[in-house]
Amino acid sequence: SFQFGVSTMTTIRLFFHIFVGLLAVFSGYIVVSTPSRAKLPVVPESSPTKAIPSWLFVKPRLLLNKLFRSGVRATTSPKDHVMELATSYFQSEVVYMLAQHKIFDSVGEKPRTCQQVAESLALKAHVVCEFMKAGYQLGLFSVAQDGYYSPTMSGKLLQTGSSLRDESLFINEETRHAWRAAGTKSAKTGKSGWEEAFGEDHLAWYEKHRDKSDLFERARMSIAESEAGTILSDWTPPRQDGVFCDIGGGAGETLAHVLDHYPKMTGIVMDKTYKTLDAMQLFQAKALTAKAKFLGGFFFAPTLPKVLSECDVFFLKHVLDDFDDETSSMILEKIKAVAKSGAKLAIAENVQGIGFLELSKALSSVNLIASRDYGARERSTDEYKRLLTNADYKNKPVITSLRDKLSIIEVDV
Repeated sequence: SFQFGVSTMTTIRLFFHIFVGLLAVFSGYIVVSTPSRAKLPVVPESSPTKAIPSWLFVKPRLLLNKLFRSGVRATTSPKDHVMELATSYFQSEVVYMLAQHKIFDSVGEKPRTCQQVAESLALKAHVVCEFMKAGYQLGLFSVAQDGYYSPTMSGKLLQTGSSLRDESLFINEETRHAWRAAGTKSAKTGKSGWEEAFGEDHLAWYEKHRDKSDLFERARMSIAESEAGTILSDWTPPRQDGVFCDIGGGAGETLAHVLDHYPKMTGIVMDKTYKTLDAMQLFQAKALTAKAKFLGGFFFAPTLPKVLSECDVFFLKHVLDDFDDETSSMILEKIKAVAKSGAKLAIAENVQGIGFLELSKALSSVNLIASRDYGARERSTDEYKRLLTNADYKNKPVITSLRDKLSIIEVDV
Protein backbone atom coordinates (compact mmCIF):
# COMPACT_ATOMS: atom_id res chain seq x y z
CA SER A 1 0.00 0.00 0.00
CA PHE A 2 2.83 2.38 0.96
CA GLN A 3 4.79 1.56 -2.22
CA PHE A 4 1.64 2.05 -4.32
CA GLY A 5 1.11 5.49 -2.75
CA VAL A 6 4.73 6.53 -3.39
CA SER A 7 4.47 5.32 -7.00
CA THR A 8 1.22 7.23 -7.52
CA MET A 9 2.66 10.43 -6.08
CA THR A 10 5.74 10.08 -8.28
CA THR A 11 3.53 9.71 -11.36
CA ILE A 12 1.46 12.75 -10.38
CA ARG A 13 4.61 14.83 -9.90
CA LEU A 14 5.92 13.66 -13.28
CA PHE A 15 2.72 14.69 -15.06
CA PHE A 16 2.70 17.98 -13.15
CA HIS A 17 6.25 18.77 -14.27
CA ILE A 18 5.39 17.82 -17.85
CA PHE A 19 2.35 20.12 -17.72
CA VAL A 20 4.39 23.01 -16.30
CA GLY A 21 7.07 22.43 -18.95
CA LEU A 22 4.54 22.44 -21.79
CA LEU A 23 2.89 25.55 -20.33
CA ALA A 24 6.27 27.29 -20.18
CA VAL A 25 7.06 26.34 -23.80
CA PHE A 26 3.62 27.54 -24.93
CA SER A 27 3.97 30.82 -23.03
CA GLY A 28 7.46 31.34 -24.42
CA TYR A 29 6.20 30.74 -27.95
CA ILE A 30 3.40 33.27 -27.47
CA VAL A 31 5.77 35.92 -26.12
CA VAL A 32 8.51 35.38 -28.72
CA SER A 33 6.15 35.17 -31.72
CA THR A 34 3.88 38.05 -30.69
CA PRO A 35 4.40 41.19 -32.78
CA SER A 36 5.13 44.43 -30.94
CA ARG A 37 2.29 46.90 -30.76
CA ALA A 38 2.62 50.04 -32.90
CA LYS A 39 3.88 53.06 -30.95
CA LEU A 40 1.32 55.77 -31.64
CA PRO A 41 2.31 59.42 -31.10
CA VAL A 42 -1.22 60.27 -29.95
CA VAL A 43 -4.10 58.09 -28.75
CA PRO A 44 -7.34 60.13 -28.71
CA GLU A 45 -10.05 59.37 -26.18
CA SER A 46 -12.27 58.02 -28.94
CA SER A 47 -9.49 55.90 -30.51
CA PRO A 48 -10.73 52.60 -32.03
CA THR A 49 -7.49 51.01 -30.78
CA LYS A 50 -8.96 50.97 -27.26
CA ALA A 51 -11.38 48.25 -28.35
CA ILE A 52 -8.56 46.04 -29.65
CA PRO A 53 -7.37 43.41 -27.13
CA SER A 54 -3.69 42.72 -26.57
CA TRP A 55 -1.90 40.20 -28.82
CA LEU A 56 -0.97 38.32 -25.61
CA PHE A 57 -4.68 37.69 -25.16
CA VAL A 58 -5.69 37.36 -28.82
CA LYS A 59 -3.10 34.79 -29.91
CA PRO A 60 -3.78 32.17 -27.17
CA ARG A 61 -7.53 32.68 -27.67
CA LEU A 62 -7.25 32.06 -31.41
CA LEU A 63 -4.99 29.03 -30.93
CA LEU A 64 -7.30 27.53 -28.32
CA ASN A 65 -10.35 28.29 -30.44
CA LYS A 66 -8.75 26.46 -33.35
CA LEU A 67 -7.86 23.52 -31.08
CA PHE A 68 -11.35 23.25 -29.59
CA ARG A 69 -13.01 23.59 -33.00
CA SER A 70 -10.86 20.70 -34.22
CA GLY A 71 -11.97 18.72 -31.17
CA VAL A 72 -15.62 19.44 -31.89
CA ARG A 73 -15.16 18.44 -35.52
CA ALA A 74 -13.43 15.19 -34.51
CA THR A 75 -16.26 14.26 -32.12
CA THR A 76 -19.11 15.18 -34.50
CA SER A 77 -20.45 12.42 -36.73
CA PRO A 78 -20.31 13.05 -40.50
CA LYS A 79 -24.13 13.03 -40.63
CA ASP A 80 -24.46 15.65 -37.87
CA HIS A 81 -21.69 17.72 -39.45
CA VAL A 82 -23.46 17.81 -42.82
CA MET A 83 -26.80 18.69 -41.23
CA GLU A 84 -25.20 21.50 -39.22
CA LEU A 85 -23.82 22.94 -42.44
CA ALA A 86 -27.07 22.50 -44.36
CA THR A 87 -29.11 24.26 -41.68
CA SER A 88 -26.58 26.94 -40.71
CA TYR A 89 -28.73 29.61 -42.30
CA PHE A 90 -31.29 28.88 -39.59
CA GLN A 91 -28.88 30.53 -37.17
CA SER A 92 -28.43 33.68 -39.27
CA GLU A 93 -32.22 33.98 -39.60
CA VAL A 94 -32.55 33.88 -35.82
CA VAL A 95 -29.94 36.64 -35.49
CA TYR A 96 -31.68 38.71 -38.17
CA MET A 97 -35.12 38.43 -36.60
CA LEU A 98 -33.92 39.33 -33.11
CA ALA A 99 -31.86 42.28 -34.34
CA GLN A 100 -34.39 43.55 -36.86
CA HIS A 101 -37.20 43.69 -34.25
CA LYS A 102 -34.80 45.26 -31.70
CA ILE A 103 -35.39 42.46 -29.21
CA PHE A 104 -31.85 42.85 -27.86
CA ASP A 105 -32.73 46.49 -27.11
CA SER A 106 -35.89 45.42 -25.31
CA VAL A 107 -34.16 43.06 -22.88
CA GLY A 108 -31.16 45.35 -22.59
CA GLU A 109 -33.17 48.00 -20.73
CA LYS A 110 -34.13 45.46 -18.07
CA PRO A 111 -34.57 41.65 -17.97
CA ARG A 112 -37.92 40.54 -19.42
CA THR A 113 -39.77 37.37 -20.25
CA CYS A 114 -40.34 36.59 -23.91
CA GLN A 115 -44.07 37.27 -23.39
CA GLN A 116 -43.30 40.75 -22.05
CA VAL A 117 -40.99 41.41 -25.00
CA ALA A 118 -43.68 40.34 -27.48
CA GLU A 119 -46.30 42.54 -25.80
CA SER A 120 -44.04 45.61 -25.71
CA LEU A 121 -43.21 45.24 -29.42
CA ALA A 122 -46.74 44.29 -30.56
CA LEU A 123 -45.51 40.91 -31.83
CA LYS A 124 -46.88 37.40 -31.49
CA ALA A 125 -45.60 35.75 -28.31
CA HIS A 126 -45.49 32.28 -29.86
CA VAL A 127 -43.01 33.40 -32.53
CA VAL A 128 -40.98 35.69 -30.28
CA CYS A 129 -40.57 33.07 -27.57
CA GLU A 130 -39.36 30.38 -29.96
CA PHE A 131 -36.85 32.73 -31.59
CA MET A 132 -35.60 33.87 -28.18
CA LYS A 133 -35.20 30.26 -27.06
CA ALA A 134 -33.09 29.65 -30.14
CA GLY A 135 -31.14 32.84 -29.37
CA TYR A 136 -30.40 31.50 -25.91
CA GLN A 137 -29.01 28.28 -27.41
CA LEU A 138 -26.83 30.39 -29.72
CA GLY A 139 -25.34 32.22 -26.75
CA LEU A 140 -27.08 35.56 -27.38
CA PHE A 141 -29.15 35.58 -24.18
CA SER A 142 -28.84 34.39 -20.63
CA VAL A 143 -32.05 33.20 -18.95
CA ALA A 144 -32.83 33.28 -15.25
CA GLN A 145 -34.81 30.50 -13.58
CA ASP A 146 -37.94 32.66 -13.64
CA GLY A 147 -37.70 32.98 -17.44
CA TYR A 148 -36.31 36.51 -17.61
CA TYR A 149 -33.95 37.12 -20.54
CA SER A 150 -30.87 39.35 -20.60
CA PRO A 151 -28.44 39.89 -23.50
CA THR A 152 -24.99 38.32 -23.31
CA MET A 153 -21.92 40.25 -24.46
CA SER A 154 -22.56 38.90 -27.95
CA GLY A 155 -26.22 39.94 -27.77
CA LYS A 156 -25.24 43.47 -26.76
CA LEU A 157 -23.25 43.78 -29.99
CA LEU A 158 -26.59 43.46 -31.82
CA GLN A 159 -28.33 46.31 -30.02
CA THR A 160 -29.13 49.54 -31.85
CA GLY A 161 -26.02 51.67 -32.15
CA SER A 162 -23.67 48.77 -31.45
CA SER A 163 -20.96 47.73 -33.82
CA LEU A 164 -22.39 44.61 -35.45
CA ARG A 165 -26.14 45.24 -35.72
CA ASP A 166 -26.05 47.09 -39.05
CA GLU A 167 -23.54 44.65 -40.51
CA SER A 168 -25.65 41.65 -39.44
CA LEU A 169 -28.81 43.14 -40.95
CA PHE A 170 -27.01 44.10 -44.17
CA ILE A 171 -25.48 40.63 -44.65
CA ASN A 172 -28.90 38.99 -44.31
CA GLU A 173 -30.90 41.17 -46.69
CA GLU A 174 -30.02 41.53 -50.40
CA THR A 175 -26.65 39.84 -50.00
CA ARG A 176 -28.28 36.46 -49.31
CA HIS A 177 -30.00 36.57 -52.73
CA ALA A 178 -26.65 37.38 -54.35
CA TRP A 179 -25.10 34.35 -52.63
CA ARG A 180 -27.77 32.02 -53.98
CA ALA A 181 -27.34 33.47 -57.47
CA ALA A 182 -23.55 33.12 -57.23
CA GLY A 183 -23.88 29.43 -56.38
CA THR A 184 -26.54 28.60 -58.95
CA LYS A 185 -25.80 30.95 -61.87
CA SER A 186 -22.37 32.61 -61.69
CA ALA A 187 -20.54 29.33 -62.23
CA LYS A 188 -22.32 29.04 -65.59
CA THR A 189 -22.50 32.64 -66.79
CA GLY A 190 -19.32 34.37 -65.55
CA LYS A 191 -21.31 37.19 -63.95
CA SER A 192 -21.29 38.16 -60.29
CA GLY A 193 -24.01 36.89 -58.00
CA TRP A 194 -25.28 40.44 -57.54
CA GLU A 195 -25.59 40.99 -61.30
CA GLU A 196 -27.46 37.72 -61.66
CA ALA A 197 -29.83 38.52 -58.78
CA PHE A 198 -30.46 42.23 -59.46
CA GLY A 199 -29.42 42.90 -63.06
CA GLU A 200 -26.60 45.38 -62.27
CA ASP A 201 -23.57 45.77 -60.03
CA HIS A 202 -24.03 46.49 -56.34
CA LEU A 203 -22.97 50.15 -56.43
CA ALA A 204 -25.38 51.01 -59.26
CA TRP A 205 -28.17 49.16 -57.45
CA TYR A 206 -27.58 50.99 -54.16
CA GLU A 207 -27.52 54.36 -55.93
CA LYS A 208 -31.10 53.64 -57.06
CA HIS A 209 -32.26 52.31 -53.66
CA ARG A 210 -31.34 55.01 -51.18
CA ASP A 211 -33.35 53.38 -48.37
CA LYS A 212 -31.06 50.35 -48.62
CA SER A 213 -27.87 52.31 -49.28
CA ASP A 214 -28.13 53.94 -45.84
CA LEU A 215 -27.86 50.50 -44.20
CA PHE A 216 -25.00 49.60 -46.58
CA GLU A 217 -23.10 52.76 -45.56
CA ARG A 218 -23.66 52.18 -41.84
CA ALA A 219 -22.46 48.58 -42.16
CA ARG A 220 -19.42 49.70 -44.14
CA MET A 221 -18.54 52.35 -41.57
CA SER A 222 -18.91 49.82 -38.75
CA ILE A 223 -16.40 47.53 -40.46
CA ALA A 224 -14.08 50.46 -41.23
CA GLU A 225 -14.06 51.53 -37.57
CA SER A 226 -13.08 48.07 -36.35
CA GLU A 227 -10.43 47.60 -39.04
CA ALA A 228 -8.94 51.04 -38.36
CA GLY A 229 -8.37 50.00 -34.74
CA THR A 230 -6.52 46.88 -35.83
CA ILE A 231 -4.44 48.66 -38.48
CA LEU A 232 -3.38 51.41 -36.10
CA SER A 233 -2.55 48.88 -33.37
CA ASP A 234 -0.37 46.58 -35.46
CA TRP A 235 1.09 48.61 -38.34
CA THR A 236 3.32 51.68 -38.35
CA PRO A 237 3.26 53.91 -41.46
CA PRO A 238 6.64 54.39 -43.17
CA ARG A 239 6.79 58.04 -42.09
CA GLN A 240 5.05 59.82 -39.23
CA ASP A 241 5.27 63.21 -40.97
CA GLY A 242 4.48 62.14 -44.53
CA VAL A 243 1.51 62.34 -46.89
CA PHE A 244 -0.86 59.39 -46.40
CA CYS A 245 -2.99 58.68 -49.49
CA ASP A 246 -5.99 56.37 -49.10
CA ILE A 247 -6.89 55.25 -52.62
CA GLY A 248 -10.50 54.10 -52.89
CA GLY A 249 -10.91 55.14 -49.26
CA GLY A 250 -14.60 56.08 -49.30
CA ALA A 251 -15.40 59.25 -47.38
CA GLY A 252 -12.05 59.21 -45.60
CA GLU A 253 -12.87 57.32 -42.41
CA THR A 254 -9.55 55.45 -42.30
CA LEU A 255 -7.57 58.57 -43.24
CA ALA A 256 -9.26 60.54 -40.46
CA HIS A 257 -8.28 57.90 -37.89
CA VAL A 258 -4.68 57.87 -39.14
CA LEU A 259 -4.39 61.67 -38.90
CA ASP A 260 -5.94 61.64 -35.42
CA HIS A 261 -3.12 59.37 -34.24
CA TYR A 262 -0.28 60.88 -36.31
CA PRO A 263 -0.69 64.66 -35.92
CA LYS A 264 2.35 65.49 -38.12
CA MET A 265 0.84 63.68 -41.10
CA THR A 266 -1.30 65.12 -43.87
CA GLY A 267 -3.46 63.08 -46.21
CA ILE A 268 -5.51 62.65 -49.36
CA VAL A 269 -8.43 60.31 -49.90
CA MET A 270 -9.44 59.49 -53.46
CA ASP A 271 -12.79 57.98 -54.37
CA LYS A 272 -15.83 58.65 -56.55
CA THR A 273 -17.01 62.27 -56.54
CA TYR A 274 -20.35 61.49 -54.86
CA LYS A 275 -18.38 60.90 -51.63
CA THR A 276 -17.16 64.52 -51.59
CA LEU A 277 -19.80 65.98 -49.27
CA ASP A 278 -19.52 63.12 -46.76
CA ALA A 279 -15.73 63.49 -46.68
CA MET A 280 -15.87 67.26 -46.20
CA GLN A 281 -18.37 66.87 -43.36
CA LEU A 282 -16.19 64.25 -41.67
CA PHE A 283 -13.01 66.32 -41.96
CA GLN A 284 -14.80 69.39 -40.64
CA ALA A 285 -16.27 67.48 -37.69
CA LYS A 286 -12.81 66.19 -36.77
CA ALA A 287 -11.07 69.56 -37.37
CA LEU A 288 -8.93 68.04 -40.13
CA THR A 289 -9.76 70.39 -43.02
CA ALA A 290 -6.25 71.87 -42.94
CA LYS A 291 -4.61 68.43 -43.09
CA ALA A 292 -6.93 66.27 -45.20
CA LYS A 293 -8.42 66.71 -48.63
CA PHE A 294 -10.78 64.72 -50.81
CA LEU A 295 -9.91 63.98 -54.42
CA GLY A 296 -12.65 62.90 -56.79
CA GLY A 297 -11.47 60.21 -59.15
CA PHE A 298 -11.42 56.49 -59.85
CA PHE A 299 -9.08 53.76 -60.99
CA PHE A 300 -10.44 53.54 -64.52
CA ALA A 301 -9.33 57.00 -65.63
CA PRO A 302 -6.43 56.85 -68.13
CA THR A 303 -4.04 58.14 -65.43
CA LEU A 304 -4.28 59.00 -61.76
CA PRO A 305 -4.28 62.70 -60.79
CA LYS A 306 -0.78 64.23 -60.64
CA VAL A 307 -1.41 65.55 -57.13
CA LEU A 308 -0.89 61.97 -55.94
CA SER A 309 2.80 62.36 -56.71
CA GLU A 310 2.94 64.03 -53.27
CA CYS A 311 2.10 60.74 -51.55
CA ASP A 312 4.64 59.06 -49.28
CA VAL A 313 2.40 56.01 -48.85
CA PHE A 314 -0.39 54.73 -51.09
CA PHE A 315 -2.89 52.82 -48.94
CA LEU A 316 -5.29 50.33 -50.55
CA LYS A 317 -7.81 48.69 -48.21
CA HIS A 318 -10.19 46.16 -49.73
CA VAL A 319 -9.56 47.50 -53.22
CA LEU A 320 -7.71 44.79 -55.13
CA ASP A 321 -9.90 42.04 -53.71
CA ASP A 322 -12.88 43.72 -55.44
CA PHE A 323 -11.40 43.06 -58.89
CA ASP A 324 -9.93 40.35 -61.10
CA ASP A 325 -6.18 39.97 -61.62
CA GLU A 326 -6.03 42.04 -64.82
CA THR A 327 -7.84 45.02 -63.27
CA SER A 328 -5.84 44.74 -60.04
CA SER A 329 -2.56 44.82 -61.97
CA MET A 330 -3.80 47.85 -63.90
CA ILE A 331 -4.51 49.70 -60.62
CA LEU A 332 -1.03 48.87 -59.34
CA GLU A 333 0.54 50.05 -62.61
CA LYS A 334 -1.23 53.41 -62.39
CA ILE A 335 -0.04 53.93 -58.82
CA LYS A 336 3.51 53.12 -59.86
CA ALA A 337 3.27 55.56 -62.77
CA VAL A 338 2.25 58.52 -60.58
CA ALA A 339 4.33 57.70 -57.47
CA LYS A 340 7.46 59.67 -56.57
CA SER A 341 10.77 58.03 -55.78
CA GLY A 342 10.80 56.56 -52.28
CA ALA A 343 7.02 56.17 -52.01
CA LYS A 344 5.61 52.99 -50.52
CA LEU A 345 2.49 50.96 -51.22
CA ALA A 346 0.51 49.33 -48.39
CA ILE A 347 -2.24 46.85 -49.27
CA ALA A 348 -4.64 45.90 -46.46
CA GLU A 349 -6.64 42.79 -47.32
CA ASN A 350 -7.57 39.32 -46.06
CA VAL A 351 -4.47 37.41 -47.16
CA GLN A 352 -5.15 33.69 -47.27
CA GLY A 353 -2.73 31.20 -45.79
CA ILE A 354 -1.21 33.39 -43.08
CA GLY A 355 -2.44 34.37 -39.64
CA PHE A 356 -5.74 33.00 -38.39
CA LEU A 357 -9.45 32.79 -39.31
CA GLU A 358 -8.94 30.86 -42.56
CA LEU A 359 -12.58 29.74 -42.71
CA SER A 360 -13.73 33.34 -42.42
CA LYS A 361 -11.34 34.34 -45.23
CA ALA A 362 -12.60 31.51 -47.45
CA LEU A 363 -16.23 32.57 -46.92
CA SER A 364 -15.25 36.19 -47.49
CA SER A 365 -13.83 35.18 -50.85
CA VAL A 366 -17.13 33.57 -51.84
CA ASN A 367 -18.91 36.71 -50.67
CA LEU A 368 -16.80 38.71 -53.15
CA ILE A 369 -18.00 36.43 -55.96
CA ALA A 370 -21.55 37.09 -54.80
CA SER A 371 -21.42 40.84 -54.26
CA ARG A 372 -18.56 42.36 -56.29
CA ASP A 373 -17.41 42.32 -59.92
CA TYR A 374 -16.82 38.91 -61.44
CA GLY A 375 -13.24 37.77 -60.74
CA ALA A 376 -13.08 39.39 -57.29
CA ARG A 377 -11.61 37.19 -54.55
CA GLU A 378 -9.28 36.99 -51.58
CA ARG A 379 -5.72 36.01 -52.51
CA SER A 380 -2.74 34.20 -51.05
CA THR A 381 0.72 35.66 -50.44
CA ASP A 382 2.04 34.17 -53.69
CA GLU A 383 -0.90 35.57 -55.65
CA TYR A 384 -0.25 39.09 -54.34
CA LYS A 385 3.42 38.73 -55.22
CA ARG A 386 2.42 37.77 -58.77
CA LEU A 387 0.17 40.84 -59.04
CA LEU A 388 3.05 43.06 -57.96
CA THR A 389 5.47 41.37 -60.36
CA ASN A 390 3.01 41.71 -63.25
CA ALA A 391 2.73 45.44 -62.45
CA ASP A 392 6.56 45.75 -62.58
CA TYR A 393 7.17 46.19 -58.86
CA LYS A 394 10.77 45.10 -58.40
CA ASN A 395 11.15 45.09 -54.62
CA LYS A 396 10.26 42.28 -52.22
CA PRO A 397 7.06 42.91 -50.23
CA VAL A 398 6.93 42.72 -46.43
CA ILE A 399 3.77 41.12 -45.03
CA THR A 400 2.43 41.88 -41.55
CA SER A 401 -0.39 39.73 -40.17
CA LEU A 402 -2.77 41.75 -37.98
CA ARG A 403 -4.84 40.46 -35.08
CA ASP A 404 -7.97 39.89 -37.15
CA LYS A 405 -8.43 38.73 -40.76
CA LEU A 406 -6.43 41.62 -42.21
CA SER A 407 -2.79 41.63 -43.24
CA ILE A 408 -0.67 44.49 -44.59
CA ILE A 409 1.45 43.93 -47.71
CA GLU A 410 4.02 46.73 -47.86
CA VAL A 411 6.39 47.32 -50.77
CA ASP A 412 8.61 50.09 -52.14
CA VAL A 413 7.03 51.51 -55.28
